[in-house]
Amino acid sequence: DAQTNLTLWELEWDPQQETFVRKEGPPIIDGATSRQGGAEIGGGPWWDTWTATSKVSRPILALLRLPVRAQMLQDRILRRRR
Repeated sequence: DAQTNLTLWELEWDPQQETFVRKEGPPIIDGATSRQGGAEIGGGPWWDTWTATSKVSRPILALLRLPVRAQMLQDRILRRRR
Protein backbone atom coordinates (compact mmCIF):
# COMPACT_ATOMS: atom_id res chain seq x y z
CA ASP A 1 0.00 0.00 0.00
CA ALA A 2 1.37 3.41 -0.94
CA GLN A 3 0.28 7.03 -0.95
CA THR A 4 1.19 8.56 -4.31
CA ASN A 5 0.94 12.22 -5.27
CA LEU A 6 1.35 13.32 -8.88
CA THR A 7 1.90 16.73 -10.41
CA LEU A 8 2.71 16.76 -14.12
CA TRP A 9 4.14 19.72 -16.07
CA GLU A 10 4.49 20.09 -19.81
CA LEU A 11 8.07 19.92 -21.03
CA GLU A 12 9.67 21.89 -23.83
CA TRP A 13 13.04 21.50 -25.54
CA ASP A 14 15.72 23.98 -24.49
CA PRO A 15 18.32 24.12 -27.26
CA GLN A 16 20.83 25.92 -25.02
CA GLN A 17 20.75 23.19 -22.37
CA GLU A 18 20.09 20.48 -24.99
CA THR A 19 17.46 18.90 -22.80
CA PHE A 20 13.78 19.17 -21.93
CA VAL A 21 12.82 21.69 -19.26
CA ARG A 22 9.59 22.44 -17.44
CA LYS A 23 7.38 24.82 -19.43
CA GLU A 24 6.21 27.99 -17.68
CA GLY A 25 2.62 27.97 -16.49
CA PRO A 26 0.36 25.77 -14.43
CA PRO A 27 0.81 22.00 -14.38
CA ILE A 28 -1.24 19.73 -16.61
CA ILE A 29 -2.13 17.62 -13.56
CA ASP A 30 -1.91 19.25 -10.16
CA GLY A 31 -1.86 17.12 -7.04
CA ALA A 32 -3.60 13.92 -8.18
CA THR A 33 -3.45 11.29 -5.42
CA SER A 34 -3.76 7.52 -5.24
CA ARG A 35 -3.33 4.82 -2.63
CA GLN A 36 -2.35 2.27 -5.26
CA GLY A 37 1.28 2.27 -6.18
CA GLY A 38 4.75 1.28 -5.19
CA ALA A 39 8.01 2.90 -4.32
CA GLU A 40 11.62 2.00 -4.83
CA ILE A 41 13.94 2.69 -1.93
CA GLY A 42 17.62 2.97 -2.71
CA GLY A 43 19.05 1.41 -5.83
CA GLY A 44 21.20 2.82 -8.59
CA PRO A 45 23.43 3.57 -10.16
CA TRP A 46 22.54 0.67 -12.43
CA TRP A 47 25.63 -0.88 -13.96
CA ASP A 48 23.83 -3.68 -15.74
CA THR A 49 21.05 -3.46 -18.29
CA TRP A 50 17.64 -4.39 -16.91
CA THR A 51 14.19 -4.70 -18.38
CA ALA A 52 10.71 -4.95 -16.98
CA THR A 53 7.15 -5.30 -18.15
CA SER A 54 4.20 -3.36 -16.81
CA LYS A 55 0.50 -3.05 -17.47
CA VAL A 56 -0.81 0.49 -17.81
CA SER A 57 -4.50 1.35 -17.89
CA ARG A 58 -5.79 3.22 -20.94
CA PRO A 59 -6.37 6.55 -19.13
CA ILE A 60 -2.83 6.56 -17.73
CA LEU A 61 -1.38 5.50 -21.07
CA ALA A 62 -3.16 8.44 -22.70
CA LEU A 63 -1.58 10.79 -20.14
CA LEU A 64 1.87 9.33 -20.74
CA ARG A 65 1.50 9.99 -24.46
CA LEU A 66 -0.01 13.45 -23.94
CA PRO A 67 3.11 15.57 -24.63
CA VAL A 68 3.69 13.73 -27.91
CA ARG A 69 0.07 14.11 -28.95
CA ALA A 70 -0.02 17.77 -27.91
CA GLN A 71 3.06 18.51 -30.01
CA MET A 72 1.62 16.59 -32.96
CA LEU A 73 -1.64 18.53 -32.69
CA GLN A 74 0.20 21.84 -32.46
CA ASP A 75 2.26 20.97 -35.55
CA ARG A 76 -0.89 20.12 -37.52
CA ILE A 77 -2.61 23.36 -36.50
CA LEU A 78 0.41 25.42 -37.49
CA ARG A 79 0.62 23.67 -40.89
CA ARG A 80 -3.04 24.50 -41.61
CA ARG A 81 -2.46 28.18 -40.88
CA ARG A 82 0.36 28.42 -43.42
